[in-house]
Amino acid sequence: MDNLLRRELKKKEKRDIRVTLVLIIGSLFLLVYVVQLMNWNKSKKPETKSYALEIQNNSLSLKNETKLKIKPNAAIPWDFTFFFFEKLPINSADKQALMTIKGIGPQLAESILQSRSENGSFKGSADLLKIKGVGPKRAEYFKKIFDFGGE
Repeated sequence: MDNLLRRELKKKEKRDIRVTLVLIIGSLFLLVYVVQLMNWNKSKKPETKSYALEIQNNSLSLKNETKLKIKPNAAIPWDFTFFFFEKLPINSADKQALMTIKGIGPQLAESILQSRSENGSFKGSADLLKIKGVGPKRAEYFKKIFDFGGE
């Protein structure tokens, strides 16, 4: 009987230690989150002035609006384009970047680079049809993935 009680106490102690560790780790994560949130709220956000065009009684007027400035269309390196749901620029992508696309292996990537060096930059998905291994269906698929710079 004494042996059974000791085993049960050891199990309870182990369980208590695990619960305590989970609570401590959770509290630390919460503390880090709160500190980061406080620091973000303290940071000064740059402001810009923007104007809205208003039409009242057949006359035009400019309305001044102050908004937070966020850089629009900042250049994103091709490595990170898929994280931001942007198209891969085919005219500046290297072999490794091209091979990240589903359906493009080392040979096709090399063919794309060779065609780009011989014929100049791609103007649209129709230019890809000149490459061996790219048919109409694949060109249509690549049209959704690649940025041709003007298409």
